[in-house]
Amino acid sequence: MDWKEYSLGELLDYEQPAKYIVNSTEYNNAYKTPVLTAGKSFIIGYTNEKDGVFEELPVIIFDDFTTATQYVNFRFKVKSSAMKILKPKKELVNPKFIYYRMQNIQLDHSTHKRYWLQHYSKLRVAIPDLIEQQRIVSRIEELFSELDAGIEELKKIKNKLGIYRQAILKEAFKKNNQWETFEFQELLEDMRNGYGKKPTDNGDYKILKISAVRSMNLDLHECRQNSSEFNDKEIIKENDLLFTRYNGSSELVGVCAAVPELKDTYAYPDKIIRCRLKFNNSNHARFLQYYINQGEARMYIRSKIKTTSGQNGIAGSDIKKLCIYLPSLEIQERIVSYLDEKMSNCDKITTVIENAIYKADMMRQSILKQAFEGRL
Repeated sequence: MDWKEYSLGELLDYEQPAKYIVNSTEYNNAYKTPVLTAGKSFIIGYTNEKDGVFEELPVIIFDDFTTATQYVNFRFKVKSSAMKILKPKKELVNPKFIYYRMQNIQLDHSTHKRYWLQHYSKLRVAIPDLIEQQRIVSRIEELFSELDAGIEELKKIKNKLGIYRQAILKEAFKKNNQWETFEFQELLEDMRNGYGKKPTDNGDYKILKISAVRSMNLDLHECRQNSSEFNDKEIIKENDLLFTRYNGSSELVGVCAAVPELKDTYAYPDKIIRCRLKFNNSNHARFLQYYINQGEARMYIRSKIKTTSGQNGIAGSDIKKLCIYLPSLEIQERIVSYLDEKMSNCDKITTVIENAIYKADMMRQSILKQAFEGRL
């Protein structure tokens, strides 16, 4: 079957989004009209504005700076002018076909500039007749549906693993009348927020990203570079406890990670709270890390999270008042050894699941490649 070549500009008309931009960003899920961006977040909220709603469907929204695309078949408004609304010429191309074809295009968009008119619209693609386009779209969606079902099952297993982790932690920290009760601040030598300036992203000095701190895990690869040296108060040390102070997701606020043995020097940013313990012992630090991320301790931290301008945060003064039940060091060591083994097994299973999900996502590109080479 013959495939005919066109530029994307010949297959897609475009419209500037200016008259569809939302006036107010006071979104509410009770409102009916979605506000869109072409990026991964896609629907960023809902508005009750009646004017300037786009209704000529379906269309493809195209981020003019990142070349990200989304297929849209419902009424919408947009967040900003940093996109083009692309309208497929239906006498030439099936809307879903050209959307999927665009997912298979690799274009360097590292330079910050608008891409549709100068670059993307000039790219040439081959397409078959409309009947064959529809057949290919149906086959792509059949295969994608099978992939989605598999990924959904993997995610369910991953969620169950999270529940299992919490069950292990709950069992390990059952209340015992022989354990002593402390306010967290009684165990601290020092508590500080970190470096308040924006890193330069060049130089020899490392500073953690906020994403480095997750529940019971510190990822030292999640860091940036800075051209100037940090002072001692901005540096983390082995057995410090780090808390996330702010995050867009409340589930990531107040999570705690112990600092492992370090082979390099790292600073920490203002959105992380660093707690230095009076008793500098790795088992003690890891015991507290496990304790703080579970059960009543985590419930207390959740209760102290406040939201301002879409950012969720917690104050160090609230973390200081966290109630800690503490056994002898011997029992702490025994609990840490038990939990390290259990969590390590969970981590291995999680890695297998995440690799399987990643491979399934990569299969999408393989399916699209075969489809547009006429091999599907």
